Amino acid sequence: MTQTTPLTLSDLQKVGLIDRKTLKTWEQSLVEKLHSDPELQESLEEESNTLVEQGLGLLGNNSYKDAIRLFLQAISLYPDNVHAWQLMGDALESSDNPKKAFEVYNKILEKKPDYSRILSSIGVMYFKRRKYKQAIREFKHSIDIDPNQFVTWDNLGTVYTEQGKFNEAEDAFRKAIELAPASVSSWYNLGLIRLKGKRYHDAVDIFKQCIKLEPRNGAAWKNLTFAYIKLNDYQNASQSIERAKEYTSEDPEVFDLEKTIWKKIK
Repeated sequence: MTQTTPLTLSDLQKVGLIDRKTLKTWEQSLVEKLHSDPELQESLEEESNTLVEQGLGLLGNNSYKDAIRLFLQAISLYPDNVHAWQLMGDALESSDNPKKAFEVYNKILEKKPDYSRILSSIGVMYFKRRKYKQAIREFKHSIDIDPNQFVTWDNLGTVYTEQGKFNEAEDAFRKAIELAPASVSSWYNLGLIRLKGKRYHDAVDIFKQCIKLEPRNGAAWKNLTFAYIKLNDYQNASQSIERAKEYTSEDPEVFDLEKTIWKKIK
């Protein structure tokens, strides 16, 4: 295990997220709080984690600026809150500030070289920019450190799929499912691999599993319908297309599939 060191408020200033005046104010405030009550550290950590959860909710709603504000506030109370740092980097990346996000991620790795989730986040950055070789490198490095991250396996499978390396993709998705059997995305991605390989019976079984886990998954219903059509099973296709229409009413591919079905059963 590589030695780690704590993240500090000065690290925020080094990556340009706060200015020197704010740094001095936050440092003084934290020192005063801990000096008045040395046992306050645990309470500050709890308050910091509460702010992180609030920021995570904002991040999920695409309120990136407000989320970053809360993550900074969380770090001001507990500078070594790595989760807050990571989510702040994610928010910066999502708000179209990849350069700053990369600086944040690298600062975390500078202090926590074995923090595998950051390597995975960097891999996602590369993947979004179609830098697949670099993305695979980061995902594999992350997995070497912690092989039990199903999301990283799923991301690795997605990169391989984009490269047309379907055997490697299938292995990655199966590993993700082994780690997280209820992962709808991993089952769904494996189903797509089956479709690409024209293994339609297998695809039917896999998309049924997706639907069992998430009954309103319109994309799974659509692809299940496609697999039925390829198997000339228009009876089941006519049933599944109704669900696909219900849950993906704006998808033109669904209506194209419906036309195909009706032409065959007339």
